[in-house]
Amino acid sequence: MWNTSSDDASGLAGYSYQLDENSGTIPDDLIEGTNTAYIHNVSLVDGIYYFHIKARDYAGNWSNASHYKIKIQQADKIPVLSVRQPSKQPSKQIRTVTVTVNDSPIRSGPGETYPVITKVSDGIQLILIDDSKKWYYQVKLPDNSIGWILYINCQW
Repeated sequence: MWNTSSDDASGLAGYSYQLDENSGTIPDDLIEGTNTAYIHNVSLVDGIYYFHIKARDYAGNWSNASHYKIKIQQADKIPVLSVRQPSKQPSKQIRTVTVTVNDSPIRSGPGETYPVITKVSDGIQLILIDDSKKWYYQVKLPDNSIGWILYINCQW
């Protein structure tokens, strides 16, 4: 990209430009266009290149050529990006409690006012869901139902 040339008398007709590896090349006398940007559509190998440009006015006068040094340096290695599925969150460690009192009542809620939904035998392991209540643990029973057991009827 370059700044627009101006010719107050006759106006800008266009530019001639060239990209090569020689520092002193003078572009030919053919107008490539009036755009102020150049896009090179062919890949260049690493090295030093020169962009040469000159302007022509409507009176047919060409400016002196300007030369710009360009260094092309590709990355030594093209990074390889890999997309991985997000890893699953580690599951919480399953905690269990073992029933220590035979025929321990399992209630539908954390307290004696909730009805007994079943009773469990001494030695049964239950999956602990919640131990935040003061006197009761919320547990998952062998049939996958949920209930509450008095904490003194079991151990970790």
